[in-house]
Amino acid sequence: VDPRFIGFSLFRPIRCQLSSRDITVKNGYAPFLLQQPSSWGAVYFPKPWREFRRFFDETKNLDIKVKMGRGQPDPDSNLWDYLTSWKKYLIYYMHTHGWYMMYPNFPKNLVLSTSRHLAGEHRTPSKKKFVLPLVRPRHMEDEAVRNSVWNFPSMESMKMYDVMF
Repeated sequence: VDPRFIGFSLFRPIRCQLSSRDITVKNGYAPFLLQQPSSWGAVYFPKPWREFRRFFDETKNLDIKVKMGRGQPDPDSNLWDYLTSWKKYLIYYMHTHGWYMMYPNFPKNLVLSTSRHLAGEHRTPSKKKFVLPLVRPRHMEDEAVRNSVWNFPSMESMKMYDVMF
């Protein structure tokens, strides 16, 4: 397995939290790799997670920031409260280490896990951006959904997107 591959998400973002752009992946509904962590329905592999946790424990009191350079805008996570967001640190770590997560890409924004839009530590975003329809048995009648599940591409052939999508 590629050491840059740190886990997978059962949720698929439709809006990039770091650039405020819509996430549109045109690849025949195949999974894709994104240099952003997921906090909904995510599975992280033990080795990279332990590595990140060591980094987080050492730096959690520092306001670290991703710097894109070359005239590119920096991610919105640089504005997040560093005292309450572990995800801000994982975004930084994934960017600096070239790590990626795999995300599903079903038709009609179907997902395998979704947010329940519960009140939390941070501001509450628009429900329509984060509460997506779950794949149900009836969806398997759709050929595009079946292909997304059963015709899994190799890691080498998956589309990869950086931290800013």
